[in-house]
Amino acid sequence: MEPGNNVYMLTLYTILGVSETATDQEIKNAFRTLARDKHPDTAQGGEDCFKEINNAYSILSNSRERARYDRGDIDENGSPLTESKKPNASPYDEFNKRRHEGSNAETRNIRIDGSDVYYVLRVDFLDAVNGSIKHISMTNGRRIRVSIPSGTKHKQLLRLKGQGVAGVGGGKDGAALVEIIVKDHSLFQLDGNDIVAEQPISLKKAVMGGTLEIMGCNGDTITINVPKNSSSGTTIRIQGKGMEIRDGVYGDQVVKLMVILPKQDDPELTRFIQSWEPCDTEHQDTAKSATA
Repeated sequence: MEPGNNVYMLTLYTILGVSETATDQEIKNAFRTLARDKHPDTAQGGEDCFKEINNAYSILSNSRERARYDRGDIDENGSPLTESKKPNASPYDEFNKRRHEGSNAETRNIRIDGSDVYYVLRVDFLDAVNGSIKHISMTNGRRIRVSIPSGTKHKQLLRLKGQGVAGVGGGKDGAALVEIIVKDHSLFQLDGNDIVAEQPISLKKAVMGGTLEIMGCNGDTITINVPKNSSSGTTIRIQGKGMEIRDGVYGDQVVKLMVILPKQDDPELTRFIQSWEPCDTEHQDTAKSATA
């Protein structure tokens, strides 16, 4: 075939990158991957592309709507097609359809539930930990309020009842499924329900110990006690200051001490280290025997 003579039709299946025989799970998996990759907040995403993906999924994820699309009863936008616009339409199709509808009154009152729609919402780490209010724009241009509960974790799915595609003929409206993508934080990391943070301390503080003020994940200032002779990797657990597990129950905030040496040479410190003989001779004897 010569170039330019091949007409390529973009179907709902090709939009999602699946075959016409794809299972419901295959369609869902393909949609979720595309929704993450093509989200307007990403470099590859765009508002029009994201709406197209959502529209394709809203039809193909609904078994009745998918069947109507496969039969050619609706187009890629979900709009009804007349018999004359259907592929390979026959002049007798419209007559037979009306005759069948006239003998079957049930087809006049079709009840179809609305499809769920899927969104990806990226939130800051502390917004997920402490809870926040965000908004998302739907494919129909409407903005909806999303309440992020405190203790929301990465890739957690929030279900907003009645915020999806509207039902037809009294069918119930679909839901908006919002997948939460939690951004990394420069200081805090999540370990189960505990929040871990590295805390630099001076050599003097590590040796002498004492109190130290740090920032809690909720923005509060917390005072901790650094034990004497603390090494890098020493952890201090602050109970009840981590991720919320359920109402009134929280994980812990774990402070991991990191001893930081002076950036500039300190002659006095150097002389002290050169003349210093550690008290812990047991460790030295062990090291000597291991190398002997």
